[in-house]
Amino acid sequence: MKRSPAFCVHVIGHFLASADPLRPRDELERELIERYGDKELPLQYYSRERLFSSEARLGWVTPELRALP
Repeated sequence: MKRSPAFCVHVIGHFLASADPLRPRDELERELIERYGDKELPLQYYSRERLFSSEARLGWVTPELRALP
């Protein structure tokens, strides 16, 4: 499944904002992948129809299933 770049940026930004900046980068990378590496993750927030809509391909769309962290 192709992920929305905006979705990925949001998720990574949220993760980094709450992470300890003193932790080693490799630990942060592993934790980020463990938490958010599921390729189906966007479907927890968006219906398939909305995620693959023309509107979503052109820019940001608000998730309708649940709020982003």
